Amino acid sequence: MPTCFGRSCCRSSSKNFVAAIKLDRTIGTKFLVQSGYFTLKGKAWKDADFLAEDAFKYLDYETVAHLCAGTDYLFGGHGVLVENLMSAGTGEPRMPYDSANPYIRLPPLREPK
Repeated sequence: MPTCFGRSCCRSSSKNFVAAIKLDRTIGTKFLVQSGYFTLKGKAWKDADFLAEDAFKYLDYETVAHLCAGTDYLFGGHGVLVENLMSAGTGEPRMPYDSANPYIRLPPLREPK
């Protein structure tokens, strides 16, 4: 799974997919450094971007809802992936469900500099 700053419901941009959540960018950046995100360059970056695009191409509302519900478990005060990265929030997606189009388009990964 890509990092939480990549293609996921807990996006670091101003448009989070989880309602009422707050992100600690210092902790997030430290996690990205430790995971090697900023060392990706050239072909390694393009391969990682392609795999992330492919893996999250069919991310739908139900999947986002499950991820949002588990945000505190994964990234909260005792998070199993990254401790204290996010506040609890509501555990629900920010956007409404659209039965005509349940798929959610995610922005591309931000290439490290």
